[in-house]
Amino acid sequence: MVKTFIYIFTAILGCVGLSSIILAFFTDRLTQRASKERREEGYRHKRKERECSPEELIHKARVSNTVVYLIESIFYLGGAIFSIYFVSIILSSDEVDPVLIIFFSALYGLFLCNLAKPLIKLIAKRKGWKKISERLASDSDKLEEQLRSRKEKMEQYMSDGVLLIANQNGNGDIYNALEDYVDKFVPNHVDGSAQLWQTDLYSFAITFPCGVSRNQLMQMMCQLEHECHNIRLWMPSQFAKSTSGQWTMVTVRVDGVLVAASDDGCQWIVSNYDTDDLLFKSTDSHQISFQPRPDIDFNNAKKKALYY
Repeated sequence: MVKTFIYIFTAILGCVGLSSIILAFFTDRLTQRASKERREEGYRHKRKERECSPEELIHKARVSNTVVYLIESIFYLGGAIFSIYFVSIILSSDEVDPVLIIFFSALYGLFLCNLAKPLIKLIAKRKGWKKISERLASDSDKLEEQLRSRKEKMEQYMSDGVLLIANQNGNGDIYNALEDYVDKFVPNHVDGSAQLWQTDLYSFAITFPCGVSRNQLMQMMCQLEHECHNIRLWMPSQFAKSTSGQWTMVTVRVDGVLVAASDDGCQWIVSNYDTDDLLFKSTDSHQISFQPRPDIDFNNAKKKALYY
């Protein structure tokens, strides 16, 4: 009898353990699938926004802010009307509850503050009260400031000719790679901004209208490696600092190592200790042959999204 009970109990435990493993497996798969779908939906939403012109983005932000402001005003107006009504009832009665008076007076005060918010923001902006102005700034105000800052930076920046080209893999997505690059390595919405151009069905070129650092170029090539092939980067040798000649061409080797060749015939490689800053060391082994920087007609190329 005892043995039978032990066998049954062991079988039950085994079934429960096996069921838990199966359930955990399918739960993990479903969680991963849902996470992937949310991530892809986020990419699609961001891509749609990036393909809008600055004027369209500002217009959308202004409309959104206006709708929110109107909803808040209506809510606070309702509170103000009820506060006046209830306070009049309370004051006409023998017993006055101070808590109700304070509550409805607060609602009325919020209505007046919300009504005066645009005026306060205008006065703060003209008087130079930065903290108040920043606190009251709307999404459209912040977006306009970002776009203005980027425009000024682009006007001041002289292009040094840095150019990156890549072919998108069959199931790859260069847009996703650029989203990851921006999220991780473009902190201020200006420096490192990547302008994407489509030169053919699966061929793309990337320029940097506000300048770019060697670290950002290094990270971009690592991001593109997962979605693209035939990645080539051209930059002036003085930008690379450690290479010679006038131009340096960089590519990603099959094993993930960055190698380069300059137009004077020298070969270069990024050591494992210098990968964060795209610093090359001279090598005697022949890595790649230098190819001249392509002369892309950007007037005929399709200008895609600007990633910042």
